[in-house]
Parts: sequence; structure tokens; C-alpha cells
Amino acid sequence: MSRKELLDKVMAGDSVDHSYGDPAEWRVEPGAFEAHPDGEVMVGRSLRLPAHTYERVMAVANDRRMSFSALLRVWVDEGLAAADGAEADPVVALRHGLDQARRAADQLASRV
Repeated sequence: MSRKELLDKVMAGDSVDHSYGDPAEWRVEPGAFEAHPDGEVMVGRSLRLPAHTYERVMAVANDRRMSFSALLRVWVDEGLAAADGAEADPVVALRHGLDQARRAADQLASRV
């Protein structure tokens, strides 16, 4: 059985013969799932953050009515676009401006 077939079984929730190793430790080559029949495949990775950073991220996610993972995907995509030198999406730029304005308003309100 190929690795792709094994990964497809894992993703479908089927049991897998662990003589192939722990599926959580398998490495996926870039582009391995471009033509996956279920569409875009999400790859899980562990991320360790200081507790105060996690709480700040969760607060932003809650404000935006997004999940923690969805917010991090947005931030990673924005960071990758910036690293590639791409122009910022106007909606993203507006959201950043609104976030900055909200933080400034909160700081001003706390001074009163």
C-alpha cells in the first residue's frame, strides 16, 4: 500500500496498520495533495505559545468570531504574502486599520 493510500485511510478515519509507523510522524512532501478528491487537505501541526500570547490570540479570534486555527491561517497567509513581496489585500489592510483603531480607542477609554 502506498503512503498516499495510507494517508487517505487515516484521513477517512479508517484504522491503519501501525507497522508503517505513527501516522502523526509521517512527513508529507509539498504538493502531495494538490489533486485530493476532498479538496484542500489541512495538515495538523503542534504550536507552543506562551500562555499570555495564547490568551491574546484567543481574544482577537473571539472579537473576529473566528476559531483560533482560522485566525492563525489568516495570519500565516498574510505573513507569507508579505514575505513574497505581494501587495496587501485591501480587506486585510482595512481589518488591520480597524484593529489598530479599536486598540487605540480602548487605550483612550482606559485613561478616563
